[in-house]
Amino acid sequence: MSHYTDGRVWSEKHQAWVLDDGHNEPAANTDRELWRERPGDFYADSIHVTQTGGIGMKVGGVVTVRTLYEWHAAMHEADEMRHLLERIHQLVEDDLTSCKVPGDLSHWTIEAETRKYDPHAKAAE
Repeated sequence: MSHYTDGRVWSEKHQAWVLDDGHNEPAANTDRELWRERPGDFYADSIHVTQTGGIGMKVGGVVTVRTLYEWHAAMHEADEMRHLLERIHQLVEDDLTSCKVPGDLSHWTIEAETRKYDPHAKAAE
């Protein structure tokens, strides 16, 4: 048996990585899937609820699980950051000459800045 980095081992019987609890049985998936971008595609982006009530989102192969309140706070913080970026952009547009900013920012947009962090936008380019 080969060892996995988090303590799981390969089970020939199950043809899967399983927890090494001495029984080599697969761990039960207690998550409840709410949405999957492409049904049946294990690698597709998805949203699920964990047994403890956390909300998990898998985007681009990375899963993030947070409580409802943490997701809400993150969205609120993102909105505040967007408003701040819009205000900075407006100040720069209003008077580029008085701002001591190196380089040309005339091509900068909120949409382009946020697209950097959107894996779907990157794939479409």
